[in-house]
Amino acid sequence: MTGSQRPHELASSRWDAVNWEEKTLLIVADVSKNKRDHLVPLTDSAIEILERLKVENVNESLYIFPQRLDPSKHLRTDSFAQAIIYYREHFPYNPVFFARDLRRTCKTLMGEIDISKELRDRIQNHALQDVSSKHYDHYDYLSEKA
Repeated sequence: MTGSQRPHELASSRWDAVNWEEKTLLIVADVSKNKRDHLVPLTDSAIEILERLKVENVNESLYIFPQRLDPSKHLRTDSFAQAIIYYREHFPYNPVFFARDLRRTCKTLMGEIDISKELRDRIQNHALQDVSSKHYDHYDYLSEKA
């Protein structure tokens, strides 16, 4: 629902990065792997989940995904691996997968529906190394990402 953003970037995102009216999540440069702000369009399903999480945020944590025992900190990324292990234990007949497979699979499926490689790279916030992308093109491609 987010184009398979990096787990750490999502886990460390804060509520103030959600723009409810524009249906976007801003992954700030401080947590972004390439140290650049990244605007992610949110699907209606993602907005519904975020709304439920906001209601459940009884500790009023700044983080969308706070640690259960210390809501002043964001969820650790090894929690995802633990959740996948738990899932595999309870659904042993499903194919085995790892967290890293999610980004790869998402990118592959986007290619199968004819989303260009350039746009797939932008959706997943890959560092674009050409001169134009690095120095001149500051457009956020939000409508194309949605």
